[in-house]
Amino acid sequence: MRFLFVGLFMGFFWGCSNDESGFNGRSPATASPKEDQNVEAKNSPQPAQQTPPPAPPSDPLVVAEEKAEEIAPLPAPATLIDVVKTCEGPQETMTERLAYPPTNECSFGQGDNLTALDGVLRAKEEQRVPVTLPEGAVICSIALVSETQSLLYDDALALVAGGYQLMSSVDNTSQLSEDGGLFLWDWTKVLDQPFGANNSYCAGTCTIPGHDVAGRLQMSFTSEQLAPLSLSLVNEKTVDFTVVTMGDNDAGDCEHTDLNMDLTIQYVVP
Repeated sequence: MRFLFVGLFMGFFWGCSNDESGFNGRSPATASPKEDQNVEAKNSPQPAQQTPPPAPPSDPLVVAEEKAEEIAPLPAPATLIDVVKTCEGPQETMTERLAYPPTNECSFGQGDNLTALDGVLRAKEEQRVPVTLPEGAVICSIALVSETQSLLYDDALALVAGGYQLMSSVDNTSQLSEDGGLFLWDWTKVLDQPFGANNSYCAGTCTIPGHDVAGRLQMSFTSEQLAPLSLSLVNEKTVDFTVVTMGDNDAGDCEHTDLNMDLTIQYVVP
């Protein structure tokens, strides 16, 4: 009988421990120490996220070298293509007034001039105006325009810059040497050559009044057209703009009226 009672009691206790009520033999208000720690951890305020300290400054010498590399100037052009590429950058502008007083006769038979002879160029007069260039400047374009609209000359007129002929009222290029698309001025090669034809020469875009015809003289030249001249002037501080008047045999040859020209140069300093 005693064994039967004990068996019934144990069966009752087992059933209560495994029923669907979730009762597990412990008080529902009692939690394990581990669970208490988890709850406390969730409810505890979290520490503020720390900002990492700033990186130490770079070596000043290294920074200076990096900046120097960023702003390092372009090398001076060494080829005609270099000139054109250099001129693709931002350009600066300078202006000058070029003044050439009137001339009225040739000095026949003097210096490298020959005596008078009809129909061929025998004498010349040259007027040079030096223009100071910014240090290291690479010329990218040149524009010239005469102040007057009534320029007159006799017999022929040419403009030479830095030894290169930029314009001539007579086309004498068959007598001159070419350099990169420009022609090198050389009076000894032009001397004694006929000039009767009405053809003129311009290295760029020009408006040239005819012989003994009043008008305005205008010229403009691009970096491509000026590349040989620009390259030759890279290490120069000045460039001469020379007006040449030429004649054959008359007392009034080698003449031009008062000639003032406004010069505009666009350039880049690498």
